[in-house]
Amino acid sequence: MPRKPFSGIKINESELRELVQTSKGKESYQRSLAIWMSYKMKMKAEDVAEALMVSVQAVWKWMSEYRGKRKTGLKRSGRGGRRWGFLNPEEESAWLRALSKRAGSGLILTIPSLRKAAKKKVGHKVSDAYLYRLLHRHGWRKLSPRPKHPKSDPKVQDTFKKNSQAWFRP
Repeated sequence: MPRKPFSGIKINESELRELVQTSKGKESYQRSLAIWMSYKMKMKAEDVAEALMVSVQAVWKWMSEYRGKRKTGLKRSGRGGRRWGFLNPEEESAWLRALSKRAGSGLILTIPSLRKAAKKKVGHKVSDAYLYRLLHRHGWRKLSPRPKHPKSDPKVQDTFKKNSQAWFRP
């Protein structure tokens, strides 16, 4: 037997009606309408979900939020954002500007040296992946030339290219 979402709870109908009428945007309207349909029209959560074309879990979540916090429970922001950043974006860019001055003076910035500087700045160890993402986030890229073998000779390479068979050439 399905549970009744608002059994034993007293809700002010005028407050609920105002919530539905003043909602802005599709998501806000769906949330408030789900509460209205389940309370006023005594619909089951499954029927409300089918009418609004959302999941049953979403309807139960909205009802729970409304029961707990009333109007403010439905006015929530999304789940996005920076949860794992050790520094805020302004601190990151200021730190990288200071490092770029060092790089401009001829010092080579490598990940091990950045890791030490980041540990000093943040106060604990950071992973290489964090540093690579930080550099990518601020538009840094690898500017070093491709590695070459120390014994490679460009003249020998050119003569090989000239004397190689025709089917080797693209």
